[in-house]
Amino acid sequence: MSYDYSYDLQVKKLPLLLLLLLLYWEILGLVTLCYWQRPKRWTEQNWPQVYKPALEMLTILLQSKQHLFLDDIITFMGIHEEHIIACIMNIRYSLDKWPLDLAVTALTLIQELSQFKYAWRLTHEKSMFNIMVGSILLYELWRTLLLQN
Repeated sequence: MSYDYSYDLQVKKLPLLLLLLLLYWEILGLVTLCYWQRPKRWTEQNWPQVYKPALEMLTILLQSKQHLFLDDIITFMGIHEEHIIACIMNIRYSLDKWPLDLAVTALTLIQELSQFKYAWRLTHEKSMFNIMVGSILLYELWRTLLLQN
């Protein structure tokens, strides 16, 4: 019988690979290895980068599983009503890529959820009304801008 030394070599390399991965994450700013360093703070500019994939995930869940996640998505819209309206209305101030993508993603979720308007109205009537008013205001803003040009 011979002993397989390659397994020992792989096991010894594992801590080194983990350390290199942690150092790479430290460089990217994802992890803080030194306890005396202050952790990186969440800034107001970073929230669209996290919020857009969440809205995309909810849209896909609603499109594919419909009634299975309907209550959860309606509750999400009720809780995050202000953020959804902010996503939509941010393009009044800037035509950058992120606000536009975020508004399109939010409007896609609203459009998918509007198929279940009766359930949404029964559960969170006020949030539905406010989100729809925000969508209409955005529509009116863009309609007037297009008519001016």
